[in-house]
Amino acid sequence: AVRYARAVELLSKVGKNAEVEDVMKLCKDHAKGKTPFSICRHGEKKNYRTRASVIFQIGAKTAQVYYIINDNPCNQDYRMITFP
Repeated sequence: AVRYARAVELLSKVGKNAEVEDVMKLCKDHAKGKTPFSICRHGEKKNYRTRASVIFQIGAKTAQVYYIINDNPCNQDYRMITFP
């Protein structure tokens, strides 16, 4: 619930004008520090933590997929694949 409330707070600031970069910033958020209560979770192997992130941007004829695997979003840049 804490993470969801923070996501709603961040998205409400940009509203319907949210861009992919706004969503990427949301996924990297550490408002509660590097803890399980932040959107970007950090923790030991036995704890919940963020290990991947994916954002889909769907268009009329293409889809762009931004992704990070095997790490926290705050530690890497998103890679992008475009599908026709």
